[in-house]
Amino acid sequence: MRRWSEALVKETVSQSLLDADAEDSDQDLAALSDLRSLVSRKLGTKSAVNRLRSDLEDWKKNRALSARLEEVFSDITEELEEISDDIRWARTRRGRFVLFANDYGQHIYGKIRPNPKFADVYLLADAKQEELVVSGSVAEEATLQELRSIIQEHDPGVPVNYQVTVRPQSH
Repeated sequence: MRRWSEALVKETVSQSLLDADAEDSDQDLAALSDLRSLVSRKLGTKSAVNRLRSDLEDWKKNRALSARLEEVFSDITEELEEISDDIRWARTRRGRFVLFANDYGQHIYGKIRPNPKFADVYLLADAKQEELVVSGSVAEEATLQELRSIIQEHDPGVPVNYQVTVRPQSH
């Protein structure tokens, strides 16, 4: 199963940037295929992004690019900047906490979501305070205690702030 945190940090160039257009020439199609091969790699580090930038510049040298390919090349360059920003953010204290909180939340949701009595419970990250916030509502105090037990059994190692209200359901 894919971790939720993986959706927060872009590590690859979008392949859709390299999709063919009806107006593409045979040369453009060949170049797009070359570019697709060149950018099809995981970029989890700044050095990997810099290597790809260098490889792209080498590829571009001594080529006369059409306006279409110049646009694609520019779009790839912009994506590489976004990827670099994501990598930088993921290495900050705040970024590491948000990534951790998303993966922890995924784990806890896997435990509580199958049970309808936890349907209105949410796990949030307060990156500023570096704590998890459990919010929402449950129908009974016993359900809140069960929720607390589940989270304690899967200790996140950071403070947990409970903001869950007990609201008996009317029948």
